Amino acid sequence: MLIKNNIIKYLNLALASLNEEEVIFRYTQKINLDSHWKNLTCHNKQIFHISYPNSTTFIGFGECRTYAIKSGKDLGELKKINFSHRSYGCKKNTSPKLFGGVAFNINEKAKGAWEKIPNILFYLPKLLITKNENEYYISFNSIINKHTHADEINEQYLKYTQIIKNYAIIENDISFQKNIPNKIEYNNIFNSYIENIKLKSIDKAILSRVKVYKSKNKINLKDNLPYSTNFNFKLNKDNYFFGSTPELLIECENKKYNTLALAGTLINNNQFNGSLLEDKKELKEHKYVVENIVDILRPSSSKISYESKPGILELKNLCHLSTPITGSLKQNIHILDLLLKLYPTPAVLGLPKKDALDLILKYEAINRGWYGGCIGWFDLTGNGRFDVSIRSALQNKSTVYFYAGGGILKESVMDKEWQETESKFLQLLSAIH
Repeated sequence: MLIKNNIIKYLNLALASLNEEEVIFRYTQKINLDSHWKNLTCHNKQIFHISYPNSTTFIGFGECRTYAIKSGKDLGELKKINFSHRSYGCKKNTSPKLFGGVAFNINEKAKGAWEKIPNILFYLPKLLITKNENEYYISFNSIINKHTHADEINEQYLKYTQIIKNYAIIENDISFQKNIPNKIEYNNIFNSYIENIKLKSIDKAILSRVKVYKSKNKINLKDNLPYSTNFNFKLNKDNYFFGSTPELLIECENKKYNTLALAGTLINNNQFNGSLLEDKKELKEHKYVVENIVDILRPSSSKISYESKPGILELKNLCHLSTPITGSLKQNIHILDLLLKLYPTPAVLGLPKKDALDLILKYEAINRGWYGGCIGWFDLTGNGRFDVSIRSALQNKSTVYFYAGGGILKESVMDKEWQETESKFLQLLSAIH
């Protein structure tokens, strides 16, 4: 891995041009990381790793700027971020990206294992590694002002480039501890859901549960699983949030957007799963999600397209009903505004949303934290991508909380729902190195 150091030249150019109080200096270069890549995705110093099924991966080291927000009412403040920056090297015309995520219920005070974790957290990393197909780039970000010494910034750059050369290969060591709730408790909660759905005319509500594991080491995930976005975010010094989600929430670039209705599940038994396309309960559950997404996006769209019948997304342990939805916006809308309109979708909450949330907060045995929220990135132009953070887990030191849930309708059967969540746990476990 050869990293050429042209940074001093560009730093001097940036410093000579400064008249503002403070700017972000950004330097990007193309490098070859083929022989190092597998280990870099598991690097013990990274603050985030997000790998998309289209072969694009981002890995961040260090914090140039951190935006931690406790309340959902302040999420809109993030779109006002517009720091000055000087960009040099490759791809200097691309907008800086901020990476992070949002909790399931951004207006609920975090508690339990999530107590010290902000509901909303985004990073501008000191060093960003980007892989796109078979091309690799490193981007270095640093705050500078007219009093900054170029040699000091160069030392920072050399320190971070040295970090990515040095890594420890750590084997995952994970052992099961317990279910929260256990199956008897889950059955009681399930019956309470069914009673409320029938009495209050709630169409659907999501019931989630947790498997607790122990691990001596930080959990690492495989890179680029088919149809899934793998992610691992450092929330603070003791907590990491990781997962392998097949559910795109929203992707937007220059007024063009993609989203995905993903609801309705069948355990994959390696046989033809066409029966999922004939399952009335699963089709009904899927239809709620499609209609909700389309109803939300249509007023802002000049064009919106989707198939009238769902397809099947086949994963290792599960099959899902899947309807991709694409469209064009009438005008530029920041992706965070689209996120606030869409999230949480009926696929992770239920319908009507307020009634479903009340039911979840009343009966679920655990705090969801970032499970069922969303993870991703946005840039200063308002483009970006967010995926729903299902098939996910929180690692707090040596304790790991795996989350999974399923949509409960009045037609649901408890044993089937329990087994479905078991398969969802297996889906995430299969993504671990």
